[in-house]
Amino acid sequence: MKDKELVETVSCVCSSWRLVCWDILLWKSENTLDFTALKRSCRRDFCESYHSVATKLMSVLKSIAFEEDRLTSVTSMVFHWALPLSDKHLVYLAERSPRLQRLSLYCAKRITDRGFSRAIRNWKAIEEMSLGSLDPRYYDHIIREIGIHCKKLQVFCLCSLELNEYFAVLIAENLRYLKELGLQNVSISRASLHAILSKCSKLVTVSITDCGIAEPKNVEIRSTKAGYKIKWLIGTETEEVHSLNSMLDALW
Repeated sequence: MKDKELVETVSCVCSSWRLVCWDILLWKSENTLDFTALKRSCRRDFCESYHSVATKLMSVLKSIAFEEDRLTSVTSMVFHWALPLSDKHLVYLAERSPRLQRLSLYCAKRITDRGFSRAIRNWKAIEEMSLGSLDPRYYDHIIREIGIHCKKLQVFCLCSLELNEYFAVLIAENLRYLKELGLQNVSISRASLHAILSKCSKLVTVSITDCGIAEPKNVEIRSTKAGYKIKWLIGTETEEVHSLNSMLDALW
């Protein structure tokens, strides 16, 4: 049976069948909720309005929340980029999953600063976070809120957005204790990367994948100590140690 049939047919029979469907589709383990199986059913090109699809998504979330005790045990949550996630959806889940440690939020276009603030205050245990395309109007507020409430955050990944110098400085000033930074399909300047690497002194690894700055496009930068200064290695096989500026020169 296909995922779409489970979502649109079997889950509509009764509450018991619905919970079984969500067990099969969404619960990847006892503590992991993965909503990527809903991507086809939640796309707008099925001649449905955004409001209709968003309403269906909320009904799914309420059905999952029927098992309140189980939802509070969730430590990992994954959202596909095609889900029409709004503030209402995000906050609803956040208020019921206080133990969350890993969040992959690739469908963040409709999340506002106010909605993100309400959600992130419930997720103070987060250690890993991935964010997709954000509304540029909310960059400032969202990064500051992460810095205030997510003191345990060590791994931060950004996908499909423009990382200008202002945004990079925000990250550097508010997320100083990051150990890993991932950039995928991100437009970033030399000055932006310099701002992050020069101020986030705890960074161990920076992964750059399909970004509009470096050649080659897929590269991993690893930090190392040379004397009392942080030095950088480009790639996983090279032994040449770079200063910050020489490493940036090598990328451009």
